[in-house]
Amino acid sequence: MMMSLARPVRTSAPGKVILHGEHSVVYGKIAFSASLNLRTSVSFHPECVSKKPGLLVFKYTDKNLKSDWSLSLSTQKLLSLLQREKDLKFSMLEDKQKAPHFVNKDLVHFITNFLEEYTSDNTKLKPLLVFLYVYLLLFLSHDRLSLIGSVVSVSSEIPLGAGLGSSAAYCVALSSCLLSSISIISCPPATGGQRFYRWPQTDLNIINKWAFLLEALIHGVPSGIDNTVSCFGGCIKYCRDSSITLNILERCRILLVNTLVSKDTKVLVEKVRQRKEEFPDLIQSIMASINEICVQFEKLWFALSQTSERAKRDSLYSKLETLIDVNQNLLNALGVGHPCLDKVCHLSLKYGLHAKLTDSISCMTNTNRIWRRRLRLDTLN
Repeated sequence: MMMSLARPVRTSAPGKVILHGEHSVVYGKIAFSASLNLRTSVSFHPECVSKKPGLLVFKYTDKNLKSDWSLSLSTQKLLSLLQREKDLKFSMLEDKQKAPHFVNKDLVHFITNFLEEYTSDNTKLKPLLVFLYVYLLLFLSHDRLSLIGSVVSVSSEIPLGAGLGSSAAYCVALSSCLLSSISIISCPPATGGQRFYRWPQTDLNIINKWAFLLEALIHGVPSGIDNTVSCFGGCIKYCRDSSITLNILERCRILLVNTLVSKDTKVLVEKVRQRKEEFPDLIQSIMASINEICVQFEKLWFALSQTSERAKRDSLYSKLETLIDVNQNLLNALGVGHPCLDKVCHLSLKYGLHAKLTDSISCMTNTNRIWRRRLRLDTLN
């Protein structure tokens, strides 16, 4: 292949915090989420830059993970599989979506078996699976490209397994990096002292489609909210297959507390599904209530933006705090709570804070009304 067809690229994507609607969003309900100023970065260096001819190197600093493969040896099985599977072949130039519409289970199974020769650690297996899946599809489905030696490096500021969107940020950053490298989406060089470049909406839509596909490899049946807020940033109102960017958090300060209890989103989603099958009407009622919390949350934040009167604002904040408390109790009823979360919620109340989980093991609380106090945040440690 022409080496100029693949170029070195470095991209990053933010983590997220779900304000209201976690778990119920999987079943088509409304959710609100916002991006964080913690990011995951991915860099791609083709062999002409990395000086690793014929060697594919993958490094994930935060997972203490490094793997490399000789393309002339290790990938022969994968290549033969791709050549047999006609449904994996699609023209990136002719497909207006520029993304596959489904996860190919045969390819996933084959890559998983292939990787088990290198590691049996599931926390390391998943990022490798995601990387090889998108790498192989992109490079082998493009008529003008073939596999090349390269170095892919990943680093993250987002706590892993903390419910802050580390996997979604990884999927968004990895997709955007590889898509930019082979010119499926734009990647103009920074000019005029620019350090960062933001893609146009059409490119972001393509990145988001790929990221959702990769999230499915990790979580099974993702709602799509994590990759969407990581891809587009800001605060969004999300319902399956649609999202609206909002400007409702300009004056909202949130304290995030990491309980340090690791979780697996896929396991928790499955737990809720099983409970829903056992008590369908009951769980549906809980999810409808969480959806109504989201509706009321949006109304209250809009009302806050329309008034500067102190008494009215205090009344609105009080109602927002009630929504946080009710939502936390409903999430416990779904079975996704944890004793450490209950402890953080109890301690928070002692300092006038109202807390709830955010996608499982971090607690979120609105601190707007007490920010002027000299609150010792280390008392919650």
